[in-house]
Amino acid sequence: MRTFRFIEFKIETKNQVGIPFLKNDFEKIKITPAFGNQNKIAGLLPTSKRNIDFELKRNKNALFTKITISKHISGNLIPQETEIALKPDKNTHTL
Repeated sequence: MRTFRFIEFKIETKNQVGIPFLKNDFEKIKITPAFGNQNKIAGLLPTSKRNIDFELKRNKNALFTKITISKHISGNLIPQETEIALKPDKNTHTL
């Protein structure tokens, strides 16, 4: 028997959470992590503009992020009050 745990991670798009795309079909995204009682969020989101690969970890002192997007996608990571522009390829941050 397998047990699955679902982690809330919002990528705002019309198809994912009922919020309009920031720009046509994943051309622009806004990532807002909601950790709940978890300390790590990770996954792979396939899109028509290539995959969005993400890993976010937190501890009581910092937030560590790794997000990879293609050159066909732009967007922002918004942890709490901060807004960080995502560039094509790998994005790593420690906040």
